[in-house]
Amino acid sequence: MKKKIYEMLRKYVAKRATHNLGEVKITEDEVICYVDGKKLKKRMLERKIHRYEIMFWCMPTNEEIYKVYKLNKPVHYIIKDVDFDMGINIMASMKDCHVTFEKCSFTACIGIDFADHITFINNIYRAQTYKNYYSIHEDGTFCISTRADKNEINKIEFIQDKIKVDDVPEVPFARANDRNKSMQKKMEKAVMRIWLYGKEVALKFSDIVNAKSIEMVANNLTLISSGISAKETEIKTGNIKFVYADIKSDVITIDSSTIEGKLLISHNGLFINGVEVDKNEAIIDNYDISLQQNRLELIDSLKKIENKCEEEISMQIKSQPLKRILKK
Repeated sequence: MKKKIYEMLRKYVAKRATHNLGEVKITEDEVICYVDGKKLKKRMLERKIHRYEIMFWCMPTNEEIYKVYKLNKPVHYIIKDVDFDMGINIMASMKDCHVTFEKCSFTACIGIDFADHITFINNIYRAQTYKNYYSIHEDGTFCISTRADKNEINKIEFIQDKIKVDDVPEVPFARANDRNKSMQKKMEKAVMRIWLYGKEVALKFSDIVNAKSIEMVANNLTLISSGISAKETEIKTGNIKFVYADIKSDVITIDSSTIEGKLLISHNGLFINGVEVDKNEAIIDNYDISLQQNRLELIDSLKKIENKCEEEISMQIKSQPLKRILKK
């Protein structure tokens, strides 16, 4: 009987700690909260805002009540089959908090202000209007952004996810409820921009298609059976790992200490650690950064020698009489 009461109280405390957002399951490693989509949207809509703001909490490990009920462990929120028909801002505890969006649909910009671990699995991304509000930025941009607090995202990953919005050809440029602007305002084609900043960024069996620009900044970046196509692609990372990956972009900039694995690239301009690679198509296979560094040092040395020679010639010319110079 005591055990039953203990388990009931334990589950009650877990539900309270996750703000009663859905069904709770306590495993050996974590507390899983299967978020009730209808309840979540109702709470957000009650705030009467044109943009969703979602805060997820994890359990403070230093509070005695969580220790008593053995709940001082990571929390995993799983949000499934929810249609987010407005812009969404995600805020999650920075310690031991994992949020997963699976088979959801996003019709507007996704912003992640701060989080420990965010996962997107098999979602739908599209641009459309919602009531009197346009679902995307006024400049016609659909975006996924973690750049607000780039040092505070520990891990962001996409699994079996295809990020593509070009199935909606045109979206209104301005908000429909703005009386100072005509309802016949010029229509602009939807564009997509991706900013992924985090300690670890991973694309696994996922694609980012037809983006205007992609910027990824991470300590570690992993692309596994994944592809990127964009007008501009910029990657800044300490370490890159590629497994069956490809990038198609007009301009690709990669700055990395190490590049591991094979990457197929199609481009009009490719720059790796400041050096332009001439080929329009290239295969990067365990790219030798040290060799490139030696090349940069050699170029730098040759430039210094050239400058020194020019200085010496200039000094010789200046030190000689004008008549002698003309005779030569």
